Amino acid sequence: MEYLSAGNLKTILLDEDIVLGPLIRTRFGAEIANGLAFIHNLFDDKRLLHGDIKPENILMTEDLHCKIEDFGAAELCSFTGSSTLSKRRSSLQMTLFYAAPERLRDISTKLTTKCDTYSVGITYHMILARELPLTIGTSVTTFIEAIVNGQRPSLESILEYERSLEAGNNDAGIIRFFKEEMIGCWQQDPADRPTMTEVKERLYDKLANRNVSVIENQVGEALGEMKLRKSSYNKDDCLPAYYGLPPSFDFNATLLPQQESTCCSLDYPDPSSPYKSEIACRQEEFQGKKREEHEDSEPSEILSSAQAQIQGCLETLHKNDFLKGMEDDSLLTLAKFDIMQIHSYVSSKHTQEFRTEVIKVVLHNDAIPLFLQYFKVLVNDGNKYPKNRLSEDLLLRLEYLILSMTDVSSIFCVSCGKQGLLSLLVTHLRKLNSLSLVPVQWQEMAEIATISILLNCARFQNSSKYVSEIDTFSVVMTYQKEMAEEPKINRIELLTLSAFLLAYVAGEDHIGEVKVHTTLIHTIIWHLTEGLKQSNRLIKFHDGYCLTWELCDGLAQLAYNSDNAAAIFKIQDSVDCILSTLKSDTEINRRAGLHLIYNLSKNCKKKVTKHTKLINYLETMRVQDPIVDMRILADKVLQQINSTTSSGIWAIMKLRK
Repeated sequence: MEYLSAGNLKTILLDEDIVLGPLIRTRFGAEIANGLAFIHNLFDDKRLLHGDIKPENILMTEDLHCKIEDFGAAELCSFTGSSTLSKRRSSLQMTLFYAAPERLRDISTKLTTKCDTYSVGITYHMILARELPLTIGTSVTTFIEAIVNGQRPSLESILEYERSLEAGNNDAGIIRFFKEEMIGCWQQDPADRPTMTEVKERLYDKLANRNVSVIENQVGEALGEMKLRKSSYNKDDCLPAYYGLPPSFDFNATLLPQQESTCCSLDYPDPSSPYKSEIACRQEEFQGKKREEHEDSEPSEILSSAQAQIQGCLETLHKNDFLKGMEDDSLLTLAKFDIMQIHSYVSSKHTQEFRTEVIKVVLHNDAIPLFLQYFKVLVNDGNKYPKNRLSEDLLLRLEYLILSMTDVSSIFCVSCGKQGLLSLLVTHLRKLNSLSLVPVQWQEMAEIATISILLNCARFQNSSKYVSEIDTFSVVMTYQKEMAEEPKINRIELLTLSAFLLAYVAGEDHIGEVKVHTTLIHTIIWHLTEGLKQSNRLIKFHDGYCLTWELCDGLAQLAYNSDNAAAIFKIQDSVDCILSTLKSDTEINRRAGLHLIYNLSKNCKKKVTKHTKLINYLETMRVQDPIVDMRILADKVLQQINSTTSSGIWAIMKLRK
């Protein structure tokens, strides 16, 4: 593909040192409209809809022309609106801040050309105002509610820009015209928004009346500053954070967002820091380890090397002066290196057997008390913690390291329960709900990480009692009101994990209190259906991944509540989805499917029995499943369906890792 050397539009717009004149900004707007007008009229009988227009998805050529990229959320639909990809594309792939209000209001709303038009309007605002649509300090939830209610980003910066152009006798008229196009694009009613062809023609008409040499001069001025800044950048001065990042919702983890990530890069140490040489040495080791991973080695050699390096990292973490209350940020950086190093060996890119052996080393070196110690130091400032961005970064990395280990090791989960780490996490989650002086994005990532750790431990039979004994239910019930209402798109992942955790720890006495909105259940079933089609059974779930059985078994736990069970049957194709789990070639998927049917039959027996294809396949499983346990479980499920009273084998059916 063509290499676009100038990067993306967002990077250019947010760089205050790059001067962008009024004509070049208008040209940006015209070219974006031109590209969308092309795909919206690509075929005689169909449209290609982008679905995720934003400045990050506009790449720039070396002479600052715009090209649209990233068609991951695109849909091909007929001019009547029916989508040929609607069953394969999720409306949740859009970027919230650029999504049309009708889609923010209802996640099932079909993508249309007017949705793209709205996204262009918000993109135009960023071109004109050169600021993000979300004001710093504004929560995502508040932003979405405002957009749905008809509010739009402030025009103050644009008006100020107009006044500055007028004062300098520059072309303020074209900016005013561009602003009116922007306002037309983001109208609340889709019918009031123009087509991209109309916008393109009007903007190009305005540019046609301007002197070409003026545009060329503005392009040259911008490129001059960009080249100057590019030449001063030294790639060797920093180590990016891509290496050692936590797995993306892989086995209930969550990927740190690639855009606007709270996790900062591993900055090169302050020249005055006494730890400069140690950090530099650690950088070399880290980069050397990365190179070694590409070399051919025996598995036993890799394991032996990993065990030795993990032991060394834990030793330096124990000795880090940060635990003594020293404030030097270099100490945080050193600790971050060690945590990233350990995480690189327990992440999901390795086999479960390898990860299990590595975790044994972690446990043997008393890592859990050490993690407790770091956790307490990082969160000790109450409503003002963490102290700075480095502390935020270290705390998240520590949580994701713990998450990766709870993912595969029940022994580690039990140790976390016995040694008080789970109790500290619940206290941490309670504090997160009341924090007001931390970045909203960091807070939401910390909530998801904490709940995911507790959920992993709740799934293991040996450690579930520790999760239930530490007031997890009452703390996580603070999300119940949100779960019972139409969910905001940006909260679906958090609410799904919270609902699963509540369902696991509620028990028969409190499961009736755990109620979730039909939209949330619909989202779970949609992702489960899509995941069952994949050979690796991995599901793309918002910003990350999980396994099909995890969604299915979480749904089964929720189905123990009669209201949730009834809601499942309201979802179109839900029975086909359940049937697909039974037909899966993976034992754990079939087991989760049986668990789901058992709980559904307990609360909605009539609805289960009327689906003869489900009953017939259970009969087939009872006789023909290649695994004896599956045949026994299928028989018990059929007994439950055919009985007049529940048999109380729900606890037996509970799926454990």
